[in-house]
Amino acid sequence: IKRNKIDFQDIYIINSHNGYISEDGEKIPPININNYPAIKDWLDNGEWNTKPEKGSNYERLENRTDQGITPYNLRSLSYMDDFFKPKIIYPETTQGAYFALDNKEFMLDKTCFMITNYKNLNYLQCTLSSYLFEFAYKRIYASIELGKKGYQYNKYALTKLPIIEHSKNVKLNNNDIFKLYSLTNEEINYIKSSLDI
Repeated sequence: IKRNKIDFQDIYIINSHNGYISEDGEKIPPININNYPAIKDWLDNGEWNTKPEKGSNYERLENRTDQGITPYNLRSLSYMDDFFKPKIIYPETTQGAYFALDNKEFMLDKTCFMITNYKNLNYLQCTLSSYLFEFAYKRIYASIELGKKGYQYNKYALTKLPIIEHSKNVKLNNNDIFKLYSLTNEEINYIKSSLDI
């Protein structure tokens, strides 16, 4: 995830979900692995099992604590529908304000997070990606610093960011954000120099 964009690497997650109820009440059935013979073969015989001493591929699947109705299914996920909504996605560990808007229903792994159900996602994404909020997060709200430039976004710290509500779902640039928060030229120059911009 980059600032304002998603750099998709053509890598996919196999989502053999256990079935779920969508937000509109539709019952989505579990994935039947037999409908995906190539994936089933890879799970049964593929080279993903780097510790065969712990059992065969199937035994490793069968002994997982996160399995669903079969060893091939993942346990139910209460927020499955959120992956199919427009959302802001961001990495947990980063060196900058890397927030991107996703309208392509990307699935995320455990090192990324998403924000859904916000009425003005374009506006929020621009605000979170701005130099002002990168500075604020690094200097005031960050909880874990990693080396000289890296840090981790913390959900609880993100919720404390003082985001001004906007009535429209508009896209703003950094200068628009500076004006919205009434920053002086001196403050803007300080923020930019602090971020090496």
